[in-house]
Amino acid sequence: MTVLNAIAVAGGYTYRADTARVYVTRPNQTGEIEYPADQLLRVSPGDIIRIPERFF
Repeated sequence: MTVLNAIAVAGGYTYRADTARVYVTRPNQTGEIEYPADQLLRVSPGDIIRIPERFF
């Protein structure tokens, strides 16, 4: 599953979401890593995806 598929399954972006980037926390890593939100980023079971808020 890609990150964009996971976002779609979760209900999509809100109107305040920053659609250009995502933060992913993997179970075997500490901290979150910033990635571009595209179809190339694969997510695995246990990954936590956070979409930041845009300001304008």
